Amino acid sequence: MSDYEEQIDDETKVAIGAEFMKYAPPGEFNEVYNDVAKLLANEELLKQATSEAVGDYNIQQFTPVNLESNEKCLLTGYSLLPNGRYYNPKTNKSFKYDHIKHTPYEIQHENITNTNESTRVAVQSQVEEYVKAHYPNGTTSVYSTSPKEIVICIEDHEFQAGNYWGGRWRSHWTVTVNGSKAQIDGILRIQVHYYEDGNVQLLSKKDATHELSVESDEKFASELVKLIRTSENEYQSAISDNYVKMSDTTFKALRRQLPMTRTKIDWQKLLGYKIGKEASQQSNQ
Repeated sequence: MSDYEEQIDDETKVAIGAEFMKYAPPGEFNEVYNDVAKLLANEELLKQATSEAVGDYNIQQFTPVNLESNEKCLLTGYSLLPNGRYYNPKTNKSFKYDHIKHTPYEIQHENITNTNESTRVAVQSQVEEYVKAHYPNGTTSVYSTSPKEIVICIEDHEFQAGNYWGGRWRSHWTVTVNGSKAQIDGILRIQVHYYEDGNVQLLSKKDATHELSVESDEKFASELVKLIRTSENEYQSAISDNYVKMSDTTFKALRRQLPMTRTKIDWQKLLGYKIGKEASQQSNQ
């Protein structure tokens, strides 16, 4: 063990390990967990780091959960109840969740009523149709957080470990109703990790603010989802356009796509040359 390692106390090691896991790329928590386990080399410290990180990670990532009868919901800060259980507003049920095994258990009914439940249900129905049409692996949960507020959370992901990439979409819309008007505040996030022969990560976030008139529940829900669809389409198109521009300009300016030989470097062969050269020098001494 180096002098530097000996200077780090166990509490700091746990904090560092937890931070690594909290910022794991989408779909790669287990890989980061395994790396942290090797770095800590201590089962008790690993348990402490994991307990600090894994719950926060799953909530921040809007992790989808498969429940009874193929029903799905999201783990979010809005679904966490004071007793540590998680709430599915669509079925009015709560459950405990094993964050390591990604397994819900002890599912039970809850007696939670909302004064704006009719609006929440109308919004939920419209959002589910939108997500089903536009997000191949999408999941949504719609919460009533107060008599005047509804929160919409949307998640979609694609994990391609065999092709060395993974990505996640998250959008979070807060709808605040005040009389005949509603303010809509959105946070849109994209996170993509590409790691074939390198390590490139895209982290992008956009805030959006809109206003809508409030009439019937059904009309309001329909107009709300149209607004969400337009905002999310514009954001995704802008990200795609910027990526193409960066590939043609910025990335090329930063680095050659191939070395001067126009062929990829064979690092194993170079290592062999180096070892052979060193052995030759030693034999001549």
